[in-house]
Amino acid sequence: MLRKPFNEPYKIDGKWNEIRTKAKDGYDGFHSGEDWNGTGGGNTDCGYKLYPLTRAEIVHTSKASVGYGNVMVYKITGAWGERWIRYAHCKEILITSGIVSPDAIIATLGTTGNSTACHLHWDCIKNGGCNKSGN
Repeated sequence: MLRKPFNEPYKIDGKWNEIRTKAKDGYDGFHSGEDWNGTGGGNTDCGYKLYPLTRAEIVHTSKASVGYGNVMVYKITGAWGERWIRYAHCKEILITSGIVSPDAIIATLGTTGNSTACHLHWDCIKNGGCNKSGN
């Protein structure tokens, strides 16, 4: 069973394949993942503790002031095969490599890169991408 990326109440403000236009970076196209926010609005969710969806191996972390900002990618394996989950716009990346349990705090929610407010952009990578359901 997969867990949620954070424990607090949440809302989803951006969905898989949603049409995006006039984004901050000028990109027009489809949203590549989901944007999760706390229910308080604004930046009240900054610093939420982020967890992997299940037991995972951290395979990549990077920090940047553009694009996805601070990014973490971890690999999960299950009946669906292998998937790579990307968490973007992180405030802090707390674990940079190794195997982690589902209750490990791996990062915190932020607004780095091309982000207008604290949120978690997460997506799934399989052979170059996932379909709308994340498979």
